[in-house]
Amino acid sequence: MKIHGAAWLVAGLMLAGCSTAPKPDDAPKPPDVQSVPEDPCGAQAVGSLEGETLTDTLQQTIAHRSRAATLRVMEPGKAYTMDYQAERLNIRLDDERTITDLSCG
Repeated sequence: MKIHGAAWLVAGLMLAGCSTAPKPDDAPKPPDVQSVPEDPCGAQAVGSLEGETLTDTLQQTIAHRSRAATLRVMEPGKAYTMDYQAERLNIRLDDERTITDLSCG
């Protein structure tokens, strides 16, 4: 029985030696990854507005200065999706509509 088991082991090793696994040089290369801009939503351009009260006019100014693809005004107590969109500018407010944070996402 041991001879029979050993024969299977030898046969398995021989087949493993015949495999066509790619050599390291043949391995596929990862795709080039484009770097994400450091501030894709323009939050740095409008960061000085933290502490200001958000009005319609100020919101238009933020949109123009940041050049964000979209703006999302986030008020306390409301639910928002957790999806991350690098080119979206989040404007977080407190209960008095004071801007507490401007960030991408």
